Amino acid sequence: MIKLLFILLSLKNAKAQEFEKTEFREMNVGKCGVAMPIVCLGGEEYGASFSKGKTFDNGRMTIEYYYGIAYRSLITAKLSIGPTTVVMQPSIAVRIFPLTIGPQLKFKTGPFNLMFSYERWYTLNDNIATLGIQWEKNNRRKK
Repeated sequence: MIKLLFILLSLKNAKAQEFEKTEFREMNVGKCGVAMPIVCLGGEEYGASFSKGKTFDNGRMTIEYYYGIAYRSLITAKLSIGPTTVVMQPSIAVRIFPLTIGPQLKFKTGPFNLMFSYERWYTLNDNIATLGIQWEKNNRRKK
């Protein structure tokens, strides 16, 4: 958590025009744990979501957010921050709804990226694990 705060504070010094912006869409499936029956609408269940979001990359750090609709929780939103890498990109993900935090791993494969995340809801001692596919909205990148 301390590292996440340090990264967020370091963003204050970064100039907005230094970040390259890419829009994407994402579909994923996942499983939420047994202690989240209200959020998961029925207990330990599988779910799915369709989201849209943006990636900001300055060559050193990548910031990504998305929001969308989800089966089980109805809505979803997540923010992730991590170092910029060529193929396998690790990050810390904070899901805004339902509120969780944990590692996320993106495998960059060209126009499609494979995502995996495992997030914990510490107040309820439970988790959400997701596997998804992400693709750019269009093939051009914006600055």
